[in-house]
Amino acid sequence: MTQLLSLFNQVFGNQSISSDLEKYIPSKALQALKVVQQAFLNLYDAWIEARLEQAKYYSNHSHIE
Repeated sequence: MTQLLSLFNQVFGNQSISSDLEKYIPSKALQALKVVQQAFLNLYDAWIEARLEQAKYYSNHSHIE
């Protein structure tokens, strides 16, 4: 998990590199990259939410039947 967060931070968190790249990437490609970035962030949020729901389920149903 820490490695995944570190990767997200490297890819999306370093604004100085991002601003340097924006100078060289055509606007349509930049828009596509931003869409991909948002899709990854949405996927990550959905994964976290699913894990939380799973944890809630198992905490309520942890007894042996």
